[in-house]
Order: sequence, then structure tokens, then C-alpha cells
Amino acid sequence: MVLIVALLVSVVDDMSHHISGTQYVELVDKETMRLDTPAQTLDLQAKLFRGLADPSRLAILTALCRGPLHVGAVVAATRLSQSNVSNHLRCLSECGLVQAEPRGRFVYYRLGDARVGELLQLALDLLGGVADGIAACDRYGDETAKPCT
Repeated sequence: MVLIVALLVSVVDDMSHHISGTQYVELVDKETMRLDTPAQTLDLQAKLFRGLADPSRLAILTALCRGPLHVGAVVAATRLSQSNVSNHLRCLSECGLVQAEPRGRFVYYRLGDARVGELLQLALDLLGGVADGIAACDRYGDETAKPCT
């Protein structure tokens, strides 16, 4: 758990420069790994997770874990429509999770930070132990989910 939090904090810390006009303080005490986060940093972490919560964006990021791909290859790997992939790539690029690299007639996309792939792998590893609980959870996951009380 500490590793996942540290990795998330590291990704969010590096991404914070994409948020114009906002400065973020050191997020983790490096010796104790204790989170020392102001409310705005928690909001930024929640925003990152909301961005990762979209199945289409997760599929695109997972495809890019294998290496740089052009839009057509992402479409083939994810089975999403070209317009859907393009819109999500623009979103992912604007927030720094994906970077574009022109190569001749094509633009290739790659993960903006290798830790994004590590975070996705850690999520899969975590699911190995908690998948049944996540699947059975009726507290979140869709619009009709019951609020936690």
C-alpha cells in the first residue's frame, strides 16, 4: 500500500506543473513515507484517479505500456473508435499522462511518464488480492452506487 501511495504521489507531484498557477509542496516525508498533503493536493490525486477511472483511457494507457503507437494502432489494440481514441489521447496529453511525437506522416503516442505504467501494474497486482471485494462493492462504480456512510 505504501508503495502505491508513494508512486501515486510521485506521479501527481511531477504532473502538478501542468496545473497553471498552482504550486504544490513536498507530498511525502521521504523517511517515514507519511503523507503530508494539503487539501488541494488530495483534490489533485482524486482528479488523477477520476481520469484513470475511465475504461477507455485505461485501455489506451495499457496499450501504450507496450511502447509508442500511432492512433490507428491504438484503435486496433483497444477496439475503440478513432474519434474516441483521438479525444482521449488529447485529454491524456493535456494532463501529461501521454506525450505525442511526430514521425513522418504519423504522430506516435507514448506514456508521458514510465510510472504511469508502473501504477497500472500495481493496480493489477492489488486487484489480485481484492478483486472479489471490488466486484461486490456497491458503494462506488456507477451513478446509482450507494454513498459510503
